[in-house]
Amino acid sequence: MPDLRVLVGVSHAAGGRIDGTYASYALAVRDELFDALVAETASLTEEFTNAGKSLYLVGGIVRDTLLGRGGAELDIDFTTNAEPDEIESIVRRSSPTALWTQGKRFGTIGATFVGPNGPRAVEITTHRAEQYHDGSRKPEVRFSTDITLDLSRRDFTVNAMAFDLHGLRLLDPFGGEADLRARVLRTPLSPEISFRDDPLRMLRAARFIAALGLIADPLVTDAVIRHRERMAIISAERIRGELTKLLTLEDPSDGLRFLSNTGLVSTFLPELALGDLHRRTARVLAMEPTWERRFTALLFGAFASEAAARSRLRALKCSVDEETLVVKIRRLGSIDLPDAVEHDSAARRLVYRAGSELDLFLSLQRADAVARMAAGDHDADAVRSVVDALRFKLKTLAKLGELDDLGPPLNGEEVMDLLGLLPGREVGEALDMLRDLRLDEGQLPRPDVERRLMEWFDRHLSERG
Repeated sequence: MPDLRVLVGVSHAAGGRIDGTYASYALAVRDELFDALVAETASLTEEFTNAGKSLYLVGGIVRDTLLGRGGAELDIDFTTNAEPDEIESIVRRSSPTALWTQGKRFGTIGATFVGPNGPRAVEITTHRAEQYHDGSRKPEVRFSTDITLDLSRRDFTVNAMAFDLHGLRLLDPFGGEADLRARVLRTPLSPEISFRDDPLRMLRAARFIAALGLIADPLVTDAVIRHRERMAIISAERIRGELTKLLTLEDPSDGLRFLSNTGLVSTFLPELALGDLHRRTARVLAMEPTWERRFTALLFGAFASEAAARSRLRALKCSVDEETLVVKIRRLGSIDLPDAVEHDSAARRLVYRAGSELDLFLSLQRADAVARMAAGDHDADAVRSVVDALRFKLKTLAKLGELDDLGPPLNGEEVMDLLGLLPGREVGEALDMLRDLRLDEGQLPRPDVERRLMEWFDRHLSERG
């Protein structure tokens, strides 16, 4: 934004401050919380003011600023009484480094400006009064000129606050700041209205409970229980997106507990409704907060068959890679881990089958055992001990080079030269034999490998007659 500090002095002189604080519907907000944002957005505010339009910071940026979590890495959301065409025109005059209009039909114009700490993405949306109709997957988008109506249609009170960049005051008609202090999750209107407008908000509640340390108001919890089946109208992509945000939080435990206690999880992952939440949560927390690892941990042991796993994952629109990972971890669950501790050949076969997912698989096994121990399952201590012993064994084998190059010790051309073969099925069979030899007996000298291959081929020829 050009000359980001242009309006700061003008705005202060205009009487936006009252006794050193910003004016608020419910409380006095300390100056320093919003000062940086007021300065950074000053030029954009000036453009909207000159056009006779309002401009408000809204949603998460206001909430996080009140919590002291504001930072230059956060995107900025605005709302305004300007229509989408007007927003686009005003933003273009503000010299953005990039501008996108893909959300224009929904009232949103996006842009990037250079702020004091580098590029900052912003979205500016016309006040809205949208809502879902029964059975609809998409909202009817209607624009409004009423900021309070716009805030009333937002998901939760902690996100239904706006900061008036012209009048320098916090608009908090639904008590969001007080709810932040009290750590309560409420909806601006009744939960029934909010969840009817967008049922995904029921799943989003779990994320805010976990992310902000909130406790759901009993009316919110009751409404989720009563209306959870309405999740059926929400697309798999939106459900998966919200679940991703929850699982990649540092600690999603309270959110997972909310999904379980309300039965909401049964509407999109019914297999989890039958499982032990404590064990699932322990496995999730043992993983680094990436979607793939956390999602795999959540689903570990959930499916009765591979077919069931694939069916559910495809219903959630998971990618081929995500489906492959979950199914692979499920298959590895059939491996005899004590056998891998006792026998080098079994250990090598485990490493070969697991590939790059070995650490994930062993971490899940250990986390599951620790969770079972915490729940009083004394047999689980043996499982934990086996996993620890196996990790030590694998480190030892790795130092000896026994886990290097676990494929066939000869390549296809070498096999054909030795056996006098042309490309075909027999070459593949020979390579399979050599791979099994490597896994079963470890690294052998080249002459021994060639001798064993010739012996195998002689038997093969005699059996073929």
